[in-house]
Amino acid sequence: MTKNTNAKTKSCAFIPIVKPTETEKKIWEQICPKKTGGVVRQGSTKFPHQMVPSYHGPPDKTNLDHWDDKMKGGAGGEWFAYILEMGGAHRILDVGCGFGFPSFYLASCGFEVVGVDPSPSQIAAAEWYRQEEGAEYRLKYQVIEQARLPFEDDSFDGVTMCTSLECVGEPETLMSEVIRVLKPGSTVAIGEEDRRDEPKTHPVWEQLAINVIDDVSYLYYETRVCEPYLDRRYMMRLAEDGKLTGHFRKQAPADVFKWGVGLEDAELSLEQVLSETVGGEYGEAKGYDVYTLKDFLEKMGFTDLMFWPNYYPRKSAEELLKAGVLEDMPDDIRAVCRALARSTNPRRMPITGEGMSLVSCKSP
Repeated sequence: MTKNTNAKTKSCAFIPIVKPTETEKKIWEQICPKKTGGVVRQGSTKFPHQMVPSYHGPPDKTNLDHWDDKMKGGAGGEWFAYILEMGGAHRILDVGCGFGFPSFYLASCGFEVVGVDPSPSQIAAAEWYRQEEGAEYRLKYQVIEQARLPFEDDSFDGVTMCTSLECVGEPETLMSEVIRVLKPGSTVAIGEEDRRDEPKTHPVWEQLAINVIDDVSYLYYETRVCEPYLDRRYMMRLAEDGKLTGHFRKQAPADVFKWGVGLEDAELSLEQVLSETVGGEYGEAKGYDVYTLKDFLEKMGFTDLMFWPNYYPRKSAEELLKAGVLEDMPDDIRAVCRALARSTNPRRMPITGEGMSLVSCKSP
């Protein structure tokens, strides 16, 4: 996508201007981003549990702070793997895979996985990482149209959706497609951000950072508007000639640069960054509380709903340590991840999570 220098006079009909922030107005004046349905996430070519140095060292089984840090990436992937294993799934569709979670993790566990997402930049990052770190896995990625799954009926026996349903403009259409491509009675594992504790008139807030994916710089911008439970997320590709990337590497500490550099840290203004913009995507996300999620899934015909407590590594590690189990576990990260994932107990009725709603169910 090329820069639209006449954006002020052209209509951006696909961008719903709902209480726009001043930052958004500046973005829209310089570029008319392509809407991808909301699954434009703050991403990287490396997963969180591979980016922090402490994740790589051998686990200190009695240091709960270390385990809390180390397990943030792995425990989530293991929950999805555990749910799919219980359901006897083999061929998995990861809907809204973003930059590759949990699809890459599941493929590393031996599943055959297809990851789909309407965001080209995120699929590009996922594919780059697959080629670098998991080329031998049975794993494919592809860009799809919003809420349309280009697969035959009964093609999969398991589906994962990690913060994906909230990003879909037509959730009923998407879930109807999920039911179509799944074999009847297959397992579906869903993780959604639970925003039940937020007031109905949440104040506007903004996040701005620079991310680097395969040596290409992106401006990541997220805002929450005052309409209840609505986020808008933008990822705009910047100049690829290396000048901007080099500036960030010069200005920002390496440990900060890994995750994303704030504009103030990089000593750049928003206007300077937008002047380098060559393409963009954006999407919206609306939060589900557990009761809304339950009602929606039952309406779509899903059965055997089980809600799971959120996997908080430190809390799980504390429980395992008190039980005298943690000290005897092997150092292999997956073995402990699996123990932590299995330490969470399902409940038939909705439970209020602390940040995430986790639910497993069966397709009609």
